Amino acid sequence: MGSSPIRVPFFNTSLKILSSRYYFLHFSILIALFGCLQYVTPYKNFIFLFEKHTYQLATYKITGIFFLLSVMNALVYMLLFYFQQLRFEYFYKIHANIFLICTITLFCSIYFINTPHYFKKYYAYNEFYKLQVQQLLNISICVSLLILATAQLLLPVNFICSLFKKGNINL
Repeated sequence: MGSSPIRVPFFNTSLKILSSRYYFLHFSILIALFGCLQYVTPYKNFIFLFEKHTYQLATYKITGIFFLLSVMNALVYMLLFYFQQLRFEYFYKIHANIFLICTITLFCSIYFINTPHYFKKYYAYNEFYKLQVQQLLNISICVSLLILATAQLLLPVNFICSLFKKGNINL
């Protein structure tokens, strides 16, 4: 006698939320959790120098901007997936992965600069390696922001190409 497979409908439908179509939605939840964790840290301002002026920017504002950007990307792509109008799915995957890597690099660099460790302690005038590490982190922040801004251009390109879609394309 044969046995029938056990079917669990809830488990099958709950796995659909883990598909690649929800990358930006998952990442916006991760950014929100990271913002809540930043609220607990004692250093809440990101201090940077530009043209001989020192500026302070609250880290919750940086996190909030990236959260809104991720939610906006998630909504646009979910609409395109819902109406099956996404023309280039590989643009979506490239955009999502670049957004993930650059945002994690940016947040880790900012967190490392802001935490109370050897940058904030006594500074001897002959220890220049600390400045080299901080300069490297500043460069990683700038490069990740430039790459992220360039990758963000994939969203309007993909959206406009999807509006003028001809024929059905299987995803």
